[in-house]
Amino acid sequence: MLDLNEKIEKLRNDFEQLLGSEMINWEEGQKLGKITGVYMIFNGEDLIYIGSTNKFSVRFKDFLHHSTHTVHRKLVDEFEDKEQINNFLKNECKYKVKVCENRRYADSLEHFAIDVLNPRLNK
Repeated sequence: MLDLNEKIEKLRNDFEQLLGSEMINWEEGQKLGKITGVYMIFNGEDLIYIGSTNKFSVRFKDFLHHSTHTVHRKLVDEFEDKEQINNFLKNECKYKVKVCENRRYADSLEHFAIDVLNPRLNK
């Protein structure tokens, strides 16, 4: 079991790995499968949202099919309809991903990243 300093260092290292990870597109996100982790959504260089999931392949499908997801709800004011939101997320955004060992840790990393980076759609 890690002591407090080791836990803090692990969180910091994983945060840096998330920031430094390669950008992927929509299709690559769907291919990640049923793994747990944190994702960041970028529109160009602008970080717009940070989230976590326990099934990347499902999450990337959910963005398009469930308008109740936080990202959809927050984008409603910026786009005319669900199709425009879907097009934006699928074709105009890029993603960074960090795989985590479990949901609890992914939630911790997500909240830490949101607090540090303050993306506009997480407000």
